[in-house]
Amino acid sequence: MKLLAQSAPFDWTTYAVPIVASAITVLVLLLSVGDVSRFRFARVRAIAGICFTEAIRRRVLWITPLAIIGIISVSQLTRPLDAQDAVRQTIKYCLFATGLVTVLTAILLACANLPKEIESRVIFTIVTKPTTRLEIVLGKVMGFAMVSGIILLIMGLFTLAFLEFRATSFESQIKAALASGQIPEGAKRANLQRYADQGLLRTKSVIWPAEMQVFAKEPSPDGTRWAAGGSQTFFVVPFVISEQDKAAVVQAVNAGAGPVFSITLKVDQRKTLSASEKEELASGQNPTDDEPAFGPALPTSRPSLPTPRLSIIARAQKDGRILAQSDFAGDKPVSAIRDRGWVPGGLRQFVAPITTNLALEELLNAGKFNLEITGLTPTYEYGVGKQPVSLSVYDVDKDNRRPPTEVVAIRSSETETVQPVKPGIADLARPEPPGPRFYSRFGRVGMQVSGRPPEDGDGPVAVYSFRGSAVKADDDQVTLQTKISIDRSGDLDADRYKASVASVTVRNVNSGFTSPPAMIEPDTNRLIDIRVPFAAVDGGDFDVLVRGRTPGQSLGLHGLTASVPSIALVEADHWFGINLFKGLLLLWMLSILVVTISVFCSTFLSWPIAVVLTLLLLMGRWGVNQLGDSLNAGASRSVVQDLFKTKDATKTRAVTDSLEALSSVLRNVAPLLPDVNQFPLMEDLDRGVSIPIHKMTRALLELLVYGVPLLMLTYVVLKRKEVAP
Repeated sequence: MKLLAQSAPFDWTTYAVPIVASAITVLVLLLSVGDVSRFRFARVRAIAGICFTEAIRRRVLWITPLAIIGIISVSQLTRPLDAQDAVRQTIKYCLFATGLVTVLTAILLACANLPKEIESRVIFTIVTKPTTRLEIVLGKVMGFAMVSGIILLIMGLFTLAFLEFRATSFESQIKAALASGQIPEGAKRANLQRYADQGLLRTKSVIWPAEMQVFAKEPSPDGTRWAAGGSQTFFVVPFVISEQDKAAVVQAVNAGAGPVFSITLKVDQRKTLSASEKEELASGQNPTDDEPAFGPALPTSRPSLPTPRLSIIARAQKDGRILAQSDFAGDKPVSAIRDRGWVPGGLRQFVAPITTNLALEELLNAGKFNLEITGLTPTYEYGVGKQPVSLSVYDVDKDNRRPPTEVVAIRSSETETVQPVKPGIADLARPEPPGPRFYSRFGRVGMQVSGRPPEDGDGPVAVYSFRGSAVKADDDQVTLQTKISIDRSGDLDADRYKASVASVTVRNVNSGFTSPPAMIEPDTNRLIDIRVPFAAVDGGDFDVLVRGRTPGQSLGLHGLTASVPSIALVEADHWFGINLFKGLLLLWMLSILVVTISVFCSTFLSWPIAVVLTLLLLMGRWGVNQLGDSLNAGASRSVVQDLFKTKDATKTRAVTDSLEALSSVLRNVAPLLPDVNQFPLMEDLDRGVSIPIHKMTRALLELLVYGVPLLMLTYVVLKRKEVAP
């Protein structure tokens, strides 16, 4: 195969929006020196006051009592798990209603105001005076932002009062129940006692983990980390292809050598298998090491072992686009090179040939990509070192007179950080550590960790690592906050287990002290606090190990790519009102962005179309993120087959090309749109976690990057618009 060396494409999406926003702002200000020099804030304030008064005169605030009645009604009809869950659900209802009322009111007012004033010649009487169009635009945005602020103030005061009332009522009931002695000792009484002591409406400052990984078993003393077979877990290896590496690969391939992914792993047999894994082995779908290439197998007294098999997917780090998959290696996902004298626990090499020019060019031109490797055979566990994979080029003798010679070898990176393998909201300012990362398959509520009873061994484990944490003791103990969900994969054996059980253990990295396993019964979306000895976290470097202990059941855990990880260390308690104020401030910044977009759209469109365009601009990026892998190259072919079920190659090609073009447009346009995920408030307030400062900063930056240039463009459009008769 012949390849042309190409330089890695410039990642324009990272810098395009800030650069274009700055250029628009500076250019408009330079070209509008006259209006800028005549700018007076008093006139802006007067226009804002008129907009605010007009909105109040239209009784827009009457929508808040309707929202309040709806919140009270819905909160009385819910069936919470306990008092804490009732308070958390009420928080969700209040925030949802507040956000819905604020955003919809802002869109309708801002989209309808300017077109109606131009139509009724109100603008005509203003522009003949010294008032500039820049002052009109700023006044409109400021006025509608004031309306949003008043709505948020009313809803915020109601939310605080209503939540305090409900929390106080529940706490009184809990204390009365505890004093009566009717609640027996156990987990339920311990939870109620904690609610009575700590309150139901406190906000906690927490320390998030530095990383989270899921292993088949705990790492070995030599540093080997293990991934489970049966597609339960997978590991991700980062690659960085330099221009020098790219040139070497292109030269070797053009000379006739063959490119491959070479994967070197330890392979060990698992001691126990689940019922589904036993059924898979019994089906005979897994080839064995003793299986000959052709002809019948020779008799042997040694038991036949299934061949360890892997699956690989290469994704671009920039956007998660699939560059190559295991099926490009042929009919088998990965062909194994069998070492003579191989025994369980020893090293084994796997080779996946890269057989197409397109796949290799995609990998080389990406520059940085992640290689996701999944063990398929359920009877094995795969041990991974620091650099387990190389992109190699082998010189193969066509006459088989000499063994293949490795002429180029690009090892996986030890310094590059693996980017998130699934779209999510990065809550943490610091990235994950570099090198291979271990994950489990994604279920309905996060990454799955299958359950295994203690008598069958430890089994899969999720490890949350805390490093350099500032830990303070409280009565020689600290509090871990957990939010573990149940992601069932089978039926619960009611004869042996009353409920799904998880164990949580804390291990001090420096001293080796390990806390006794805390056995909890997690419920989806329920917070459970665990008290652990201070010795387990002393020094700030410790690991939290989470295991499922119920066979046939899987835990659902969130890592660092989710909005809120499942494990956190409680640092301090605060008054809920402060956190509510932060959340409402985030919502107010979002409403200002909504007003700015709405005013911009209303300058050149009628108000109904402006409403639709505003919603598209606001939700476009979020919608593309929700589509995820369905926008990747090649996904449209499966869509065509599922929807049209046609075998006509011409029709299939036409529809596929159209969908591919649409997907490409969506992928390239989405990064240019505002990201509403930069204004998160629901998860932190619902969990009772203090909203961190970096979230507020991110939201403010998003508002400035999109809001300021849109104001400038609105001014330009309005200035060129004929508003006089």
